Amino acid sequence: MRIGIDCRMYGKNFTGIGTYNQMFISELSKLDKNNEYILFVNKQHSKLNNLPTNFKCVSVKSPIYSLKEQTKFLIELYKQKLDLVHFTNFNQPLLYLKKQITTIHDLTLFYSKGNKHNSLVSRLAFYTTFFKSVLFAKKIFVVSKHTKKDLIKKFRFTQNKIILHYLGFKKNSSELKKLENFKEDKFLLYAGNWREHKNIPNLIKAFKILKKDPSFKYKLVLTGKPNPLYPEVKNLIKKYKLQNDILLTGLIKENELNFLYKNASLYVQPSFYEGFGLPILEALSFQTQVAASNTSCIPEIGEDQIHYFKPQSPKSIAQTILKALKNPIELKKNYLKKFKWKKTGEIILNTYKQCLNQ
Repeated sequence: MRIGIDCRMYGKNFTGIGTYNQMFISELSKLDKNNEYILFVNKQHSKLNNLPTNFKCVSVKSPIYSLKEQTKFLIELYKQKLDLVHFTNFNQPLLYLKKQITTIHDLTLFYSKGNKHNSLVSRLAFYTTFFKSVLFAKKIFVVSKHTKKDLIKKFRFTQNKIILHYLGFKKNSSELKKLENFKEDKFLLYAGNWREHKNIPNLIKAFKILKKDPSFKYKLVLTGKPNPLYPEVKNLIKKYKLQNDILLTGLIKENELNFLYKNASLYVQPSFYEGFGLPILEALSFQTQVAASNTSCIPEIGEDQIHYFKPQSPKSIAQTILKALKNPIELKKNYLKKFKWKKTGEIILNTYKQCLNQ
C-alpha cells in the first residue's frame, strides 16, 4: 500500500509540529518495512536521508497557507495514486477528497486569532480549511484530552473519529552544545515561538516584578525566532530597560536547546493555550523544574510535577517562579514513561492499517 505523509513542516525549525513529524516518522521507519511511504517535503532534511528504502521523499515546494498548497501540492497528491494520506496539520488542499487522516494538534486559532490571521479573508480561509480537514478525515489524531474536548465542542460529528495519542520526548543529554558567548549560570528559560497565545509579554512583566527584589539574581533567556507580527516582546524589554537581563537567542539548534534545558534554574511556560506543551516534558527530562500556566492541556500533561500560575496575572507568574525556585518538586520515577514516541508510532501505524482495510 502507498501511504502519503505531509512533511512540509519537518524538524525543529517548525517547533512542535516539526518535532512531531520528525519523531513519529522515525518510529514508523522502525515498525513498518512493508508499506510504501511517500513523504511530501518543501526542502530536503538531512534526517530524511537515513530512512529505509520503503520511504521516498517528493519535493512539492508548496508553503503552508499558500496558493501552491491548493494547486501544486494537490496535483502531486493525485499524481502519486495514494491509498491513504496523513495530513499532519489541518492546513491541506481543499480539493483532495480521497482517503485521508488528519492530526489536529490544537484549536488555538479559534481562541486566539493573532496578528497573522485577523483579516476576514484569512479567517474564512482558516474556517473552511479546518472544517474540510475534520469532515473528510477517516480518523483524527489529537495529542491531548483537552484538544479532543475542544474539537468535539466545535464539531460534534468528530466524536467517533478521534484517536488520542500523546507525544513523546527525546532526551539527548550527550548532545549538548553551549551557546557562543553564553556566560549565565542562573537563568530562567522559555523555549518556543513568539505568538499571541504564548503570552511572552506577561512573562516579561513578571520578570520586571522579580527584578525589583535585590536578592533575585537570575536572567531570562527567550529562544525562538523574533516575529515582526508581535513587536510587543522587544518593545517591553526596551520599555522596562531589561536589555541586559533578558537574552534573546533567536532560533537555535537542538543540542544548544538541550544545553539550556539542562542548565536552566527553571523552565517557564506562560501560554494562554497549548495543544500539548512538549517543552515541559523536555525540561523535566533534564530534571529541570517547571512553572507553567494552569490553563488548557497543561495540567493534564504536567500533573503534579510542575508549579502552576494564572497566566493572565504577571504577579501570579512572579510569585510562582519564586516558589518553584525555593521549593523544587521531586520528579516521580515513572512519570515520563507514558510519553514515548514508540507508543505514538504504534498507534499511528495501527490506525493506518485500520483505515486501509476499510
